[in-house]
Amino acid sequence: MAAQGRYEAALEAAVETGKRFAVHNGGNPALVAWRSQAALCLHALGDTAAAQAYAHEELELAERWGAPYAIGHALRVAGLVSPMPDAVKLLERSVEVLRASPARLELAYALVDLGTRRRRQGQTAMARSLLQEGMDLAQRCGADPVVKEARSELRALGARPRRSYLTGPEALTPSETRVAGLAATGLTNRQIAQRLYVTVKTVEVHLSN
Repeated sequence: MAAQGRYEAALEAAVETGKRFAVHNGGNPALVAWRSQAALCLHALGDTAAAQAYAHEELELAERWGAPYAIGHALRVAGLVSPMPDAVKLLERSVEVLRASPARLELAYALVDLGTRRRRQGQTAMARSLLQEGMDLAQRCGADPVVKEARSELRALGARPRRSYLTGPEALTPSETRVAGLAATGLTNRQIAQRLYVTVKTVEVHLSN
């Protein structure tokens, strides 16, 4: 519902979920992160104080339970509903926690969110690095909306991202893939250059990417 802009309905659903969860003695946000959802809805509706209260309550609970994903997620949401410079500090902590966890998609979100705020601070190089890493990771997770957001932010920086991946086989252009394949067979750079009708320097450049 929140994704469709129905924030009031999404807020009501989140709070109702929280009430039902509490009946079963559930307080672990790693199981049901309803406070985060409520915080984001309240923030979208303009109630910043209530949004921050929900976000920090979830962060406190997450830290009490100790699950890295829940802590990283709570930190990210707290960053999204907080003003600068607190937002950046919280998002930096989120990225730090999530890097040490298997929660790759949540890390992608955190990287893009942090990169976006670094861009707004005018820290271009840092923003570009974070956004490109987040886009790469989001692509690997199949999270197209996150990839789209990262691309938009990179374009706002004046960059023209042509690839989603930064590392791995998916990051290679067709030419780089052909060169790498021939190199894997044991051919020298000169032999590869002769096979593909390119210069040795071109082969070296492709293999260094």
